[in-house]
Amino acid sequence: RLDAGKPGNPRAVETGQLNPLVGATIAALRPHAPFDGMEPEALRFLAENVKLGYYARDTEIVGPSSGAVAKLYILKQGAVRGRPDIVARSATGVDIVLGPGECFPLGALIGRRATAYSYRAQEDTFAYELGDEDFRALLERSPEFQRFCTDYLASLVDQSHRVLRAQLGEALADEGRMRAP
Repeated sequence: RLDAGKPGNPRAVETGQLNPLVGATIAALRPHAPFDGMEPEALRFLAENVKLGYYARDTEIVGPSSGAVAKLYILKQGAVRGRPDIVARSATGVDIVLGPGECFPLGALIGRRATAYSYRAQEDTFAYELGDEDFRALLERSPEFQRFCTDYLASLVDQSHRVLRAQLGEALADEGRMRAP
């Protein structure tokens, strides 16, 4: 018989009998998408498998030089600025600022590649860290989390199509100017 307070018992989420740290992690994540719609067992799995990392202001958390991304970061407290590296900047030119509940670098982690952004703490920041193996297990356990990740990837594809169309339009306009007498 499983004790409701021990890992592996899905009823523990329903009955509220959780390890206090796991319960606090669930409470911190639950107000934010996709965690607000995740299945209780999947949310508990996430809470049981994250580690809390601290990053001082101006510290790089992960960037292109870090190699293939090995963790999903979920902001608990603080703010992080994502800045495209020099090559990506010419295509998008957009910095992003992330706050509590937001995840990064999702696309790179899913693609098992390095991120094109440098993520730096804008202030003293705490982030939950979920290792690659547990991230992939969570994708299998949670249809809601999988849907969130799929939607995120679809938005990246859409964004890259918009950038390509804009670049093509600029190239055609330049070509037209060059041919004009």
